[in-house]
Amino acid sequence: MPSLKDLDEHGNLKYGIDFRAVYSTVLQHWFGFSETASADVLGTSFDLLDVIANPADPVYTGTMYSDEIPDTLVLHQNYPNPFNPVTVIEYELKQNSPVTLRVFDVADRLVRTPVDQHRPSGKHTVQFHADGLPGGTYLYELRAGHQVTSRRMVLLR
Repeated sequence: MPSLKDLDEHGNLKYGIDFRAVYSTVLQHWFGFSETASADVLGTSFDLLDVIANPADPVYTGTMYSDEIPDTLVLHQNYPNPFNPVTVIEYELKQNSPVTLRVFDVADRLVRTPVDQHRPSGKHTVQFHADGLPGGTYLYELRAGHQVTSRRMVLLR
């Protein structure tokens, strides 16, 4: 455990962190590497980090795994995130309504509109294909009736 008394000449902690367990988890879970291939790349094998391999949904509403109708519009974090070239975006609607799911770059330019139609209440899943888009951070915005919500996602190239 690092101590605040163990500082270098610049006031930074003299403490190194081995991020290879993070890299191993990302290689295996997001990019489909086998454990052996990951160990070959990193020099040894590491246990998968559950927080990366199975992240908790930060907007869990209690209806995620049921057929109940949510009380509000819910936009879940895409997965995987970061992604290349396809990711899944899930959302839940309280009632039938016209829905628009739009993707913007960080300069607020519209780059895609994966959904623009009337949708019934309940949970919906969209596969977003980022073919032809450069790597970087994108915002996805869900509009349903008068409600609007958005999230960020990262495309790796």
